[in-house]
Amino acid sequence: MSLKIIHTADWHLGQTFFGYDRDEEHEAFLSWLIDILTLRQTDVLLIAGDVFDVANPSAAAQRRFFRFLRFRSARTSGTADAGVSHPATERASAILSA
Repeated sequence: MSLKIIHTADWHLGQTFFGYDRDEEHEAFLSWLIDILTLRQTDVLLIAGDVFDVANPSAAAQRRFFRFLRFRSARTSGTADAGVSHPATERASAILSA
């Protein structure tokens, strides 16, 4: 039996870049990731680093992450794990561990 793992890092959901809103990029990335996880029948998604860009992410960034988790659990049977470096990412890790 093999274990299929996809490793990602530093999503930085909610980030703006020199005043440019990256919400559309983040949405496209998460949609692509759900498709890849489903297509490859991934067992584990490893998120190393920052899920959110700041310690107190916006409600929109949190909604985007929780929507991703809901879609992931509905379309795949795998689990997710998160590394931590921001307090908000610690919250995400705690949710994923529950």
